[in-house]
Amino acid sequence: MDRQRLSTLALITTIWLFGCDFKKEKNVVEICNEYPRMCAGFNTDAWCRTEKSNIIRKRYAQLVSPSDENRYQLLILFESYRDCVHKASQIEHLKLKQKKNSRVEGYMMAQRELKQLADNTRRSADPTLSYYHWSRFQDEQALKRFLRFERENKLETPRLQVFLAEYYNKVDYKKTINILLHALELYKEGDTIDGRIFDSLSTLYMSQNQYRNAYIWAYLGQEFRASRKTDLADIDLSQLSKSLKENGVKVSKLEDIAESYYSDIKDGQFKPPTR
Repeated sequence: MDRQRLSTLALITTIWLFGCDFKKEKNVVEICNEYPRMCAGFNTDAWCRTEKSNIIRKRYAQLVSPSDENRYQLLILFESYRDCVHKASQIEHLKLKQKKNSRVEGYMMAQRELKQLADNTRRSADPTLSYYHWSRFQDEQALKRFLRFERENKLETPRLQVFLAEYYNKVDYKKTINILLHALELYKEGDTIDGRIFDSLSTLYMSQNQYRNAYIWAYLGQEFRASRKTDLADIDLSQLSKSLKENGVKVSKLEDIAESYYSDIKDGQFKPPTR
Protein backbone atom coordinates (compact mmCIF):
# COMPACT_ATOMS: atom_id res chain seq x y z
CA MET A 1 0.00 0.00 0.00
CA ASP A 2 1.51 3.36 -1.01
CA ARG A 3 2.27 6.16 1.44
CA GLN A 4 -0.71 8.32 0.42
CA ARG A 5 -3.20 5.49 1.00
CA LEU A 6 -1.58 4.66 4.36
CA SER A 7 -1.89 8.29 5.44
CA THR A 8 -5.49 8.43 4.27
CA LEU A 9 -6.33 5.21 6.10
CA ALA A 10 -4.72 6.52 9.30
CA LEU A 11 -6.66 9.77 9.03
CA ILE A 12 -9.95 7.95 8.46
CA THR A 13 -9.29 5.73 11.48
CA THR A 14 -8.46 8.72 13.69
CA ILE A 15 -11.59 10.62 12.71
CA TRP A 16 -13.77 7.55 13.14
CA LEU A 17 -12.38 6.62 16.56
CA PHE A 18 -12.78 10.11 17.97
CA GLY A 19 -16.42 10.43 16.97
CA CYS A 20 -16.60 13.33 14.52
CA ASP A 21 -19.99 14.80 13.71
CA PHE A 22 -20.79 13.28 10.32
CA LYS A 23 -23.32 14.67 7.89
CA LYS A 24 -26.21 12.40 6.99
CA GLU A 25 -25.68 12.86 3.25
CA LYS A 26 -22.06 11.66 3.19
CA ASN A 27 -19.78 11.27 6.17
CA VAL A 28 -16.03 11.82 6.35
CA VAL A 29 -15.18 8.14 5.95
CA GLU A 30 -17.31 7.91 2.80
CA ILE A 31 -15.72 11.06 1.39
CA CYS A 32 -12.21 9.76 2.05
CA ASN A 33 -13.02 6.40 0.48
CA GLU A 34 -14.48 8.00 -2.63
CA TYR A 35 -12.06 10.95 -2.92
CA PRO A 36 -8.73 10.01 -1.24
CA ARG A 37 -7.04 13.20 -2.36
CA MET A 38 -9.45 15.26 -0.24
CA CYS A 39 -8.03 13.53 2.83
CA ALA A 40 -4.35 13.40 1.89
CA GLY A 41 -1.59 15.51 3.42
CA PHE A 42 -3.01 15.99 6.92
CA ASN A 43 -1.23 14.92 10.07
CA THR A 44 -2.20 11.32 10.75
CA ASP A 45 -2.49 11.35 14.55
CA ALA A 46 -5.38 12.56 16.72
CA TRP A 47 -4.41 16.23 16.84
CA CYS A 48 -6.64 18.79 15.09
CA ARG A 49 -9.26 16.17 14.23
CA THR A 50 -12.12 18.68 14.21
CA GLU A 51 -10.23 21.01 11.88
CA LYS A 52 -9.38 18.13 9.54
CA SER A 53 -12.98 16.91 9.42
CA ASN A 54 -14.32 20.40 8.73
CA ILE A 55 -11.95 20.86 5.80
CA ILE A 56 -12.81 17.48 4.27
CA ARG A 57 -16.54 18.18 4.48
CA LYS A 58 -16.10 21.66 3.04
CA ARG A 59 -13.90 20.34 0.21
CA TYR A 60 -16.67 17.92 -0.65
CA ALA A 61 -19.28 20.70 -0.49
CA GLN A 62 -17.19 22.74 -2.89
CA LEU A 63 -16.93 19.78 -5.25
CA VAL A 64 -20.69 19.22 -5.22
CA SER A 65 -21.70 22.88 -5.31
CA PRO A 66 -18.86 25.34 -6.04
CA SER A 67 -19.33 28.80 -4.55
CA ASP A 68 -17.42 31.83 -3.30
CA GLU A 69 -18.81 31.15 0.16
CA ASN A 70 -17.26 27.68 0.17
CA ARG A 71 -13.94 29.11 -1.00
CA TYR A 72 -14.01 31.67 1.81
CA GLN A 73 -14.86 28.99 4.37
CA LEU A 74 -11.99 26.83 3.11
CA LEU A 75 -9.59 29.74 3.59
CA ILE A 76 -10.76 30.20 7.17
CA LEU A 77 -10.74 26.47 7.89
CA PHE A 78 -7.24 26.00 6.53
CA GLU A 79 -6.03 28.91 8.65
CA SER A 80 -7.54 27.23 11.69
CA TYR A 81 -5.97 23.88 10.82
CA ARG A 82 -2.60 25.48 10.07
CA ASP A 83 -2.54 27.19 13.47
CA CYS A 84 -3.65 24.04 15.26
CA VAL A 85 -1.13 21.72 13.62
CA HIS A 86 1.67 24.28 13.98
CA LYS A 87 1.06 24.35 17.72
CA ALA A 88 0.94 20.56 17.80
CA SER A 89 4.19 20.30 15.83
CA GLN A 90 6.04 22.07 18.64
CA ILE A 91 5.33 19.17 21.01
CA GLU A 92 8.21 16.67 21.13
CA HIS A 93 7.60 12.94 21.23
CA LEU A 94 10.38 10.95 22.83
CA LYS A 95 9.35 7.65 21.28
CA LEU A 96 7.32 8.63 18.23
CA LYS A 97 9.22 11.31 16.35
CA GLN A 98 7.30 10.48 13.19
CA LYS A 99 4.22 12.10 14.73
CA LYS A 100 5.99 15.44 14.74
CA ASN A 101 7.08 14.89 11.15
CA SER A 102 3.47 14.16 10.20
CA ARG A 103 2.35 17.43 11.80
CA VAL A 104 5.05 19.40 10.01
CA GLU A 105 3.88 17.88 6.73
CA GLY A 106 0.30 18.85 7.60
CA TYR A 107 1.42 22.40 8.31
CA MET A 108 3.25 22.67 4.99
CA MET A 109 0.24 21.26 3.15
CA ALA A 110 -2.01 23.87 4.78
CA GLN A 111 0.36 26.63 3.71
CA ARG A 112 0.30 25.38 0.13
CA GLU A 113 -3.48 25.12 0.09
CA LEU A 114 -3.87 28.61 1.54
CA LYS A 115 -1.56 30.07 -1.10
CA GLN A 116 -3.41 28.32 -3.91
CA LEU A 117 -6.82 29.36 -2.59
CA ALA A 118 -5.60 32.94 -2.13
CA ASP A 119 -4.17 33.04 -5.65
CA ASN A 120 -7.40 31.67 -7.11
CA THR A 121 -9.62 34.19 -5.30
CA ARG A 122 -7.43 37.30 -5.45
CA ARG A 123 -9.55 39.02 -8.10
CA SER A 124 -12.90 37.75 -6.87
CA ALA A 125 -15.76 40.23 -6.90
CA ASP A 126 -17.34 38.55 -3.89
CA PRO A 127 -17.46 41.04 -0.96
CA THR A 128 -16.44 38.47 1.65
CA LEU A 129 -13.41 37.36 -0.36
CA SER A 130 -12.58 40.99 -1.16
CA TYR A 131 -12.45 41.79 2.54
CA TYR A 132 -10.40 38.68 3.21
CA HIS A 133 -7.73 39.78 0.74
CA TRP A 134 -7.57 43.26 2.18
CA SER A 135 -7.46 42.11 5.81
CA ARG A 136 -4.82 39.43 5.17
CA PHE A 137 -2.68 40.98 2.44
CA GLN A 138 -3.58 44.69 2.52
CA ASP A 139 -4.72 44.36 -1.09
CA GLU A 140 -5.85 47.89 -2.00
CA GLN A 141 -7.77 46.74 -5.08
CA ALA A 142 -9.73 44.32 -2.94
CA LEU A 143 -10.48 47.13 -0.47
CA LYS A 144 -11.75 49.35 -3.30
CA ARG A 145 -14.11 46.58 -4.36
CA PHE A 146 -15.32 46.11 -0.79
CA LEU A 147 -16.00 49.82 -0.25
CA ARG A 148 -17.80 49.99 -3.58
CA PHE A 149 -20.14 47.31 -2.26
CA GLU A 150 -20.75 49.56 0.75
CA ARG A 151 -21.73 52.48 -1.49
CA GLU A 152 -24.05 50.18 -3.41
CA ASN A 153 -25.68 48.88 -0.19
CA LYS A 154 -24.54 45.33 -0.96
CA LEU A 155 -23.12 44.53 2.48
CA GLU A 156 -26.47 43.91 4.15
CA THR A 157 -25.57 40.87 6.23
CA PRO A 158 -24.37 40.82 9.84
CA ARG A 159 -21.00 39.30 8.88
CA LEU A 160 -20.29 41.89 6.19
CA GLN A 161 -21.33 44.69 8.53
CA VAL A 162 -18.85 43.39 11.11
CA PHE A 163 -16.15 43.40 8.43
CA LEU A 164 -17.10 46.97 7.55
CA ALA A 165 -16.90 47.98 11.21
CA GLU A 166 -13.42 46.45 11.43
CA TYR A 167 -12.33 48.71 8.59
CA TYR A 168 -13.79 51.92 10.06
CA ASN A 169 -12.86 51.14 13.66
CA LYS A 170 -9.62 53.15 13.69
CA VAL A 171 -10.85 56.13 11.68
CA ASP A 172 -14.47 56.85 12.63
CA TYR A 173 -15.77 55.56 15.96
CA LYS A 174 -19.28 57.01 15.52
CA LYS A 175 -19.73 55.34 12.15
CA THR A 176 -18.34 52.11 13.56
CA ILE A 177 -20.93 52.13 16.33
CA ASN A 178 -23.74 52.72 13.85
CA ILE A 179 -22.49 49.89 11.64
CA LEU A 180 -22.36 47.47 14.57
CA LEU A 181 -25.86 48.43 15.68
CA HIS A 182 -27.07 47.89 12.14
CA ALA A 183 -25.42 44.44 12.13
CA LEU A 184 -27.56 43.52 15.15
CA GLU A 185 -30.60 44.86 13.32
CA LEU A 186 -29.97 42.38 10.48
CA TYR A 187 -30.03 39.24 12.62
CA LYS A 188 -33.07 37.01 12.38
CA GLU A 189 -34.72 34.99 15.11
CA GLY A 190 -32.64 31.96 16.03
CA ASP A 191 -29.38 33.26 14.54
CA THR A 192 -26.13 32.88 16.47
CA ILE A 193 -24.83 36.36 17.21
CA ASP A 194 -21.22 37.34 16.57
CA GLY A 195 -20.00 38.07 20.10
CA ARG A 196 -17.39 40.54 18.83
CA ILE A 197 -20.20 43.03 18.26
CA PHE A 198 -20.95 43.39 21.97
CA ASP A 199 -17.29 43.52 22.91
CA SER A 200 -16.57 46.15 20.25
CA LEU A 201 -19.53 48.32 21.20
CA SER A 202 -18.56 48.25 24.86
CA THR A 203 -14.93 49.05 24.06
CA LEU A 204 -15.88 51.91 21.73
CA TYR A 205 -18.17 53.48 24.32
CA MET A 206 -15.48 53.07 26.98
CA SER A 207 -12.99 54.88 24.77
CA GLN A 208 -15.38 57.85 24.65
CA ASN A 209 -16.04 57.76 28.41
CA GLN A 210 -19.64 56.74 27.80
CA TYR A 211 -19.62 54.30 30.68
CA ARG A 212 -23.36 53.73 30.88
CA ASN A 213 -23.51 52.55 27.28
CA ALA A 214 -20.32 50.57 27.78
CA TYR A 215 -21.95 48.71 30.66
CA ILE A 216 -25.18 48.06 28.76
CA TRP A 217 -23.40 46.37 25.86
CA ALA A 218 -20.96 44.45 28.03
CA TYR A 219 -23.86 43.19 30.16
CA LEU A 220 -25.82 42.30 27.03
CA GLY A 221 -22.89 40.26 25.80
CA GLN A 222 -22.90 38.34 29.06
CA GLU A 223 -26.60 37.61 28.68
CA PHE A 224 -26.11 36.16 25.21
CA ARG A 225 -23.14 34.14 26.38
CA ALA A 226 -25.17 32.70 29.25
CA SER A 227 -27.88 31.62 26.80
CA ARG A 228 -25.23 30.19 24.43
CA LYS A 229 -26.53 32.31 21.58
CA THR A 230 -23.14 33.80 20.86
CA ASP A 231 -19.49 32.77 20.77
CA LEU A 232 -18.55 35.69 23.04
CA ALA A 233 -15.70 35.23 25.50
CA ASP A 234 -16.25 35.96 29.18
CA ILE A 235 -16.29 39.59 30.34
CA ASP A 236 -15.66 40.88 33.86
CA LEU A 237 -18.22 43.58 34.67
CA SER A 238 -17.40 43.97 38.35
CA GLN A 239 -15.03 46.94 38.07
CA LEU A 240 -17.24 48.89 35.69
CA SER A 241 -20.29 48.19 37.82
CA LYS A 242 -18.49 49.34 40.95
CA SER A 243 -17.32 52.55 39.28
CA LEU A 244 -20.81 53.39 38.04
CA LYS A 245 -22.36 52.79 41.46
CA GLU A 246 -19.76 55.00 43.11
CA ASN A 247 -20.87 57.78 40.74
CA GLY A 248 -24.52 57.42 41.64
CA VAL A 249 -25.61 55.45 38.58
CA LYS A 250 -28.41 52.92 39.07
CA VAL A 251 -26.91 49.89 37.40
CA SER A 252 -30.23 48.01 37.64
CA LYS A 253 -31.78 50.48 35.18
CA LEU A 254 -28.96 49.89 32.71
CA GLU A 255 -29.53 46.16 33.06
CA ASP A 256 -33.23 46.65 32.34
CA ILE A 257 -32.31 48.40 29.08
CA ALA A 258 -29.93 45.58 28.22
CA GLU A 259 -32.62 42.98 28.90
CA SER A 260 -34.97 44.82 26.55
CA TYR A 261 -32.33 44.82 23.82
CA TYR A 262 -31.67 41.14 24.50
CA SER A 263 -35.29 40.20 23.82
CA ASP A 264 -35.43 42.26 20.64
CA ILE A 265 -32.17 40.90 19.23
CA LYS A 266 -33.09 37.30 20.10
CA ASP A 267 -36.44 37.70 18.35
CA GLY A 268 -34.96 39.39 15.30
CA GLN A 269 -36.77 42.64 16.14
CA PHE A 270 -33.93 44.90 17.25
CA LYS A 271 -33.96 48.54 16.21
CA PRO A 272 -30.94 50.75 17.08
CA PRO A 273 -31.70 53.25 19.87
CA THR A 274 -32.35 56.83 18.82
CA ARG A 275 -29.50 59.10 19.88
